[in-house]
Amino acid sequence: MTTTLYSNLALFDGLHDGFTPDSWFTVDDATGKVAATGTGATPAADRTVDCAGQYVMPGMMNCHVHLGSNAHQLAASERSETETTLLALQNLSDLVHSGVTYVRNLSSNYDVDVKLRDAQAEYGFPAPHVVASGRAMSATGGHGDSPHHTGNESYLVDSPDEMRHAVRQAFKNGADVIKVMATGGVMSVADSPLDAEFTQEELAVAPAKRTPADAKSRHTHRVLRVSG
Repeated sequence: MTTTLYSNLALFDGLHDGFTPDSWFTVDDATGKVAATGTGATPAADRTVDCAGQYVMPGMMNCHVHLGSNAHQLAASERSETETTLLALQNLSDLVHSGVTYVRNLSSNYDVDVKLRDAQAEYGFPAPHVVASGRAMSATGGHGDSPHHTGNESYLVDSPDEMRHAVRQAFKNGADVIKVMATGGVMSVADSPLDAEFTQEELAVAPAKRTPADAKSRHTHRVLRVSG
């Protein structure tokens, strides 16, 4: 095992209040994981990086992002899959360069978040770890069904059977988490967050059990997200 030593830094480890000065940590170069931490005298390592007194902390998590959206654009606009992918790549880069190393993406047109999650290991673009939902579950005319809906924006479901089928399809497509647009939203054209958009029967089947087809997927962590 080869290691890299990062020394001369102030470390926040999440276990103690504030930053600890005169700290160091070593990283296993093969796995990228922290192997040891400490203060004062440093251990031997294959490579040493002097952090010149800078502050170091664990990566942050953002549990609700929309990678294919422009945070500075209030009104939603139609985008092609290519445009959505380019925007998501920029957002991923911005996130990881701002210290966010883990995100949960809750709805993405064209299942772009699922595709980029799988592509990152092969192509190596800068990105945090992504928990992906792909397209959300929306009622017809609800939050997630724009006036120009093409089928790439969300799954439109209007019965318990349609909900069950859409959730199974999302898992088949590689979703880690299911986003259910249970209410209206602040950016919808014709609804509000106070509007309930699914029946109790429809919501009850959303956390459906995995099917044999799901079991073939390499993804094993399944979570249900119900949100407007």
